[in-house]
Amino acid sequence: DDLTTNLPKRVMAFHDMDFPGDVPDLPGLHRAHVLDYLLAYAEKHRIADCTELNTIVESVSKVSKLIVESVQSKAEGQRRHQWQATTRTLGGQASQTRWFDSVVVASGHHSLPVVPELPGRHFFPGRVMHSCSFDRSDEFDGRHVLVVGGSVSAGDLATLMLRQGNPASVHISRRAAPSTDFRILTTKGVDAALAAGATLHSGIAELTAGGGASFVDGTSI
Repeated sequence: DDLTTNLPKRVMAFHDMDFPGDVPDLPGLHRAHVLDYLLAYAEKHRIADCTELNTIVESVSKVSKLIVESVQSKAEGQRRHQWQATTRTLGGQASQTRWFDSVVVASGHHSLPVVPELPGRHFFPGRVMHSCSFDRSDEFDGRHVLVVGGSVSAGDLATLMLRQGNPASVHISRRAAPSTDFRILTTKGVDAALAAGATLHSGIAELTAGGGASFVDGTSI
């Protein structure tokens, strides 16, 4: 809910439309500013006119010219390449098949979160969640939280919990200190979390059935 960008608005904007002048540039755009901008951009380009929501793509296949000619007009069949797509609306029983010149698959490479197989995870009695499921800081009030990761997202989430929530404690596990200029640049979020009261640890060796964690440097919590 409190997500902000870490880039100025001129970098976040598309080339043919700026953010409104009254939107603050830094320290970052709030999620509401980005959402309003995307909705305005979609309206400007009439994206809704060619968008079908709540629709499942059941199949996409390449079809021959002869098949296309048999189901569409001759002018349509003269196109060299055609694609057949079968879709169904959510809750609908009947499917619909149409033909297209081109198909772009853009389902997003962040749609399935990657959760590492931490030793002892299946015996750990607490909750294990991916950062994409984080919504509100107060969800962790009164809890001891271990954030796994040493870059921007880990630092930002730990800082949000400490500054806007009331957790019992926040810890960060980082496998190794940054060794390149770029990695050093991405650790500002972790530095902010440490300044807000988080505790830094080395990489996780094991989660325990008692609700704790041991680290590769021999320490534990």
